Amino acid sequence: MRLHSLVLPVAVPVLLVLGAASVARRAPKAVTITAACNPSGNPDVQPQRRDMTRQDHVEWREPSGRATAWTITPKDPADWPFADTLRGDQETPAATALPAASAPADHPFGYQVRITCADGSTQTIDPDIVIGGN
Repeated sequence: MRLHSLVLPVAVPVLLVLGAASVARRAPKAVTITAACNPSGNPDVQPQRRDMTRQDHVEWREPSGRATAWTITPKDPADWPFADTLRGDQETPAATALPAASAPADHPFGYQVRITCADGSTQTIDPDIVIGGN
């Protein structure tokens, strides 16, 4: 009985620390938006195809400062592995939660990035997300 009372107070904190480490959120998969915000500009998203696992989330940022906001919208909402349309701005990136567990692996999910420029004009880009099997 004495051994049990010594092991339990030591084992419980160790297990809690190990358990917390296994559920820690991974660093986001980045998608960089390039807003052109002029008539002859060429807006872009890199990478055009973002591969991710079921344990990943994605963040869209526009580091140039030319865009005031951006919206990530699924082409087919019924086929979108995330909960909602996503919105971002210069202070807060558009970011997903983890993809739905039911989302099929190795399937491209089409979406559009709609950029709002400082002058109020908009630009649209058309990339994909692919969730791997792991």
